[in-house]
Amino acid sequence: MIACRCWLGGEVLVPREKLVHRPSAYGIVRHEDKILLMTTVGENGRYCLPGGGIEPYETNAIAVQRELLEEAGIQIEVGPLMHFQEDFFYYDPSGDAWHGLLFYYH
Repeated sequence: MIACRCWLGGEVLVPREKLVHRPSAYGIVRHEDKILLMTTVGENGRYCLPGGGIEPYETNAIAVQRELLEEAGIQIEVGPLMHFQEDFFYYDPSGDAWHGLLFYYH
């Protein structure tokens, strides 16, 4: 069993075989001393950085560009890697669980 952070708060134990490996890339977009944040769809409306899953054929940079175009409607140049983090995440509403590898780019 793997301890996973829950979307709605807290932690839950998830069987290893239920975890899906998911690399993802996110953009830290700064403009005039502000950082672009998105709100999530649904009831909780949490703030998050734009980004998402890296497709098997994509580089991290291409994934960040695609995600920012899809989510924010902007074209960006990808800068340096700012942060990397590993996450074990459980999405309460659907019961899905991921072993995430999260890359954050300027």
